[in-house]
Amino acid sequence: DEGYKLLEKGMAQYPHLNYFYHSAAYTKFTISEFTKAWEIVQTWLKYFPTNSDAHYYKAKILLEISPKTYREEIIDAAKQSIKFNPKNPYAFEVLACALWICNKDYAGLVENFKQAIRLQPENSSLHNSFGFYLLQSGKKDQALEEHMIAVRLNPVEKSYIENIYFTKAHQNFFVKWAYLLPNSKIGGKLVSLVSFLL
Repeated sequence: DEGYKLLEKGMAQYPHLNYFYHSAAYTKFTISEFTKAWEIVQTWLKYFPTNSDAHYYKAKILLEISPKTYREEIIDAAKQSIKFNPKNPYAFEVLACALWICNKDYAGLVENFKQAIRLQPENSSLHNSFGFYLLQSGKKDQALEEHMIAVRLNPVEKSYIENIYFTKAHQNFFVKWAYLLPNSKIGGKLVSLVSFLL
Protein backbone atom coordinates (compact mmCIF):
# COMPACT_ATOMS: atom_id res chain seq x y z
CA ASP A 1 0.00 0.00 0.00
CA GLU A 2 0.96 3.66 -0.08
CA GLY A 3 2.15 3.71 3.52
CA TYR A 4 4.57 0.86 2.97
CA LYS A 5 5.83 2.40 -0.26
CA LEU A 6 6.78 5.50 1.73
CA LEU A 7 8.69 3.30 4.18
CA GLU A 8 10.54 1.64 1.29
CA LYS A 9 11.42 5.05 -0.07
CA GLY A 10 12.64 6.12 3.35
CA MET A 11 14.86 3.04 3.71
CA ALA A 12 16.37 3.70 0.28
CA GLN A 13 16.98 7.42 0.79
CA TYR A 14 17.90 7.37 4.48
CA PRO A 15 19.49 3.97 5.18
CA HIS A 16 20.99 5.19 8.45
CA LEU A 17 17.64 6.06 10.04
CA ASN A 18 16.39 3.33 12.34
CA TYR A 19 12.73 4.40 12.19
CA PHE A 20 12.09 3.17 8.64
CA TYR A 21 13.42 -0.35 9.27
CA HIS A 22 11.50 -0.72 12.51
CA SER A 23 8.22 0.41 10.95
CA ALA A 24 8.70 -1.68 7.80
CA ALA A 25 9.58 -4.85 9.72
CA TYR A 26 6.61 -4.36 12.05
CA THR A 27 4.27 -3.77 9.10
CA LYS A 28 5.29 -6.93 7.26
CA PHE A 29 5.36 -9.04 10.41
CA THR A 30 1.83 -8.08 11.42
CA ILE A 31 0.43 -9.15 8.05
CA SER A 32 2.40 -12.42 8.15
CA GLU A 33 4.76 -11.57 5.29
CA PHE A 34 7.61 -13.13 7.19
CA THR A 35 10.04 -13.62 4.30
CA LYS A 36 9.84 -9.95 3.39
CA ALA A 37 10.11 -8.95 7.05
CA TRP A 38 13.25 -11.10 7.34
CA GLU A 39 14.82 -9.33 4.35
CA ILE A 40 14.16 -5.98 6.01
CA VAL A 41 15.65 -7.12 9.32
CA GLN A 42 18.82 -8.36 7.64
CA THR A 43 19.39 -4.91 6.16
CA TRP A 44 18.41 -3.30 9.46
CA LEU A 45 21.07 -5.31 11.30
CA LYS A 46 23.65 -4.39 8.68
CA TYR A 47 23.28 -0.72 9.59
CA PHE A 48 22.30 -1.17 13.26
CA PRO A 49 24.06 -4.31 14.58
CA THR A 50 23.56 -3.30 18.22
CA ASN A 51 19.87 -2.40 17.95
CA SER A 52 17.82 -4.42 20.43
CA ASP A 53 14.60 -4.20 18.42
CA ALA A 54 16.31 -5.48 15.26
CA HIS A 55 17.49 -8.61 17.10
CA TYR A 56 14.06 -8.97 18.68
CA TYR A 57 12.38 -8.99 15.28
CA LYS A 58 14.98 -11.40 13.94
CA ALA A 59 14.03 -13.87 16.67
CA LYS A 60 10.29 -13.31 16.21
CA ILE A 61 10.40 -13.68 12.43
CA LEU A 62 12.62 -16.77 12.35
CA LEU A 63 10.35 -18.41 14.93
CA GLU A 64 7.55 -18.00 12.41
CA ILE A 65 9.60 -19.13 9.40
CA SER A 66 11.20 -22.27 10.85
CA PRO A 67 12.08 -22.78 14.53
CA LYS A 68 13.74 -26.11 13.74
CA THR A 69 15.99 -24.74 10.99
CA TYR A 70 17.00 -21.53 12.77
CA ARG A 71 16.97 -22.74 16.38
CA GLU A 72 20.43 -21.47 17.35
CA GLU A 73 20.02 -18.18 15.48
CA ILE A 74 16.67 -17.52 17.13
CA ILE A 75 17.94 -18.05 20.67
CA ASP A 76 21.09 -16.03 19.97
CA ALA A 77 19.05 -13.16 18.50
CA ALA A 78 16.79 -13.10 21.58
CA LYS A 79 19.83 -13.00 23.86
CA GLN A 80 21.36 -10.21 21.79
CA SER A 81 18.14 -8.24 22.12
CA ILE A 82 18.41 -8.50 25.91
CA LYS A 83 22.12 -7.64 25.83
CA PHE A 84 21.49 -4.38 24.00
CA ASN A 85 18.41 -3.45 26.05
CA PRO A 86 18.06 -5.41 29.32
CA LYS A 87 15.06 -3.31 30.31
CA ASN A 88 12.92 -4.42 27.36
CA PRO A 89 10.37 -6.96 28.65
CA TYR A 90 9.56 -8.15 25.13
CA ALA A 91 13.16 -9.23 24.63
CA PHE A 92 12.76 -11.58 27.61
CA GLU A 93 9.39 -12.70 26.29
CA VAL A 94 10.81 -13.69 22.92
CA LEU A 95 13.69 -15.55 24.60
CA ALA A 96 11.19 -17.42 26.77
CA CYS A 97 9.17 -18.40 23.70
CA ALA A 98 12.30 -19.37 21.76
CA LEU A 99 13.62 -21.61 24.54
CA TRP A 100 10.27 -23.39 24.81
CA ILE A 101 9.50 -23.71 21.10
CA CYS A 102 13.03 -24.69 20.07
CA ASN A 103 14.23 -26.72 23.06
CA LYS A 104 11.15 -27.40 25.24
CA ASP A 105 13.11 -25.67 28.00
CA TYR A 106 10.45 -25.18 30.68
CA ALA A 107 12.83 -23.63 33.22
CA GLY A 108 13.99 -21.09 30.63
CA LEU A 109 10.39 -20.36 29.68
CA VAL A 110 9.37 -19.55 33.25
CA GLU A 111 12.54 -17.68 34.21
CA ASN A 112 12.40 -15.30 31.25
CA PHE A 113 8.65 -14.71 31.39
CA LYS A 114 8.94 -13.88 35.08
CA GLN A 115 11.72 -11.41 34.32
CA ALA A 116 9.59 -9.82 31.58
CA ILE A 117 6.70 -9.47 34.04
CA ARG A 118 8.99 -8.05 36.73
CA LEU A 119 9.91 -5.30 34.27
CA GLN A 120 6.25 -4.58 33.40
CA PRO A 121 3.95 -6.21 35.97
CA GLU A 122 0.88 -4.36 34.68
CA ASN A 123 1.36 -5.54 31.09
CA SER A 124 -1.69 -7.69 30.36
CA SER A 125 -0.23 -8.99 27.10
CA LEU A 126 2.75 -10.54 28.90
CA HIS A 127 0.50 -12.34 31.40
CA ASN A 128 -1.72 -13.60 28.58
CA SER A 129 1.27 -14.85 26.59
CA PHE A 130 2.75 -16.53 29.66
CA GLY A 131 -0.56 -18.26 30.26
CA PHE A 132 -0.63 -19.54 26.68
CA TYR A 133 2.79 -21.20 26.99
CA LEU A 134 2.09 -22.53 30.47
CA LEU A 135 -0.96 -24.28 29.03
CA GLN A 136 1.17 -25.71 26.23
CA SER A 137 3.57 -27.07 28.83
CA GLY A 138 0.75 -28.74 30.73
CA LYS A 139 0.65 -26.32 33.68
CA LYS A 140 -3.08 -25.70 33.51
CA ASP A 141 -3.61 -24.15 36.96
CA GLN A 142 -0.75 -21.69 36.51
CA ALA A 143 -1.97 -20.89 33.00
CA LEU A 144 -5.44 -20.08 34.30
CA GLU A 145 -3.95 -17.81 36.96
CA GLU A 146 -2.00 -15.82 34.35
CA HIS A 147 -5.03 -15.52 32.08
CA MET A 148 -7.11 -14.25 34.97
CA ILE A 149 -4.45 -11.62 35.77
CA ALA A 150 -4.53 -10.55 32.12
CA VAL A 151 -8.31 -10.08 32.29
CA ARG A 152 -8.07 -8.18 35.55
CA LEU A 153 -5.55 -5.80 33.96
CA ASN A 154 -7.47 -5.49 30.68
CA PRO A 155 -11.10 -6.58 31.13
CA VAL A 156 -12.24 -5.36 27.71
CA GLU A 157 -9.94 -7.64 25.69
CA LYS A 158 -12.22 -10.45 24.47
CA SER A 159 -9.40 -12.83 23.56
CA TYR A 160 -8.19 -12.82 27.18
CA ILE A 161 -11.63 -13.83 28.40
CA GLU A 162 -11.83 -16.55 25.74
CA ASN A 163 -8.48 -17.90 26.93
CA ILE A 164 -9.90 -18.39 30.43
CA TYR A 165 -12.69 -20.58 29.05
CA PHE A 166 -10.24 -22.42 26.80
CA THR A 167 -7.91 -23.12 29.72
CA LYS A 168 -10.78 -24.30 31.89
CA ALA A 169 -11.84 -26.61 29.08
CA HIS A 170 -8.37 -28.15 29.03
CA GLN A 171 -8.69 -28.81 32.75
CA ASN A 172 -11.83 -30.81 32.09
CA PHE A 173 -11.49 -34.60 32.12
CA PHE A 174 -13.88 -34.97 29.19
CA VAL A 175 -11.85 -32.61 27.02
CA LYS A 176 -8.71 -34.63 27.70
CA TRP A 177 -10.30 -37.75 26.28
CA ALA A 178 -11.99 -35.86 23.45
CA TYR A 179 -8.60 -34.67 22.28
CA LEU A 180 -7.15 -38.16 22.61
CA LEU A 181 -9.97 -39.51 20.44
CA PRO A 182 -10.79 -36.60 18.13
CA ASN A 183 -12.01 -38.66 15.18
CA SER A 184 -13.90 -41.31 17.06
CA LYS A 185 -17.63 -41.35 17.81
CA ILE A 186 -17.00 -41.08 21.53
CA GLY A 187 -14.53 -38.24 21.00
CA GLY A 188 -17.08 -36.31 18.95
CA LYS A 189 -19.76 -36.86 21.60
CA LEU A 190 -17.42 -35.64 24.33
CA VAL A 191 -16.58 -32.50 22.36
CA SER A 192 -20.31 -31.80 21.99
CA LEU A 193 -20.88 -32.42 25.70
CA VAL A 194 -18.07 -30.08 26.74
CA SER A 195 -19.35 -27.38 24.40
CA PHE A 196 -22.78 -27.72 26.01
CA LEU A 197 -21.38 -27.59 29.56
CA LEU A 198 -19.26 -24.51 28.85
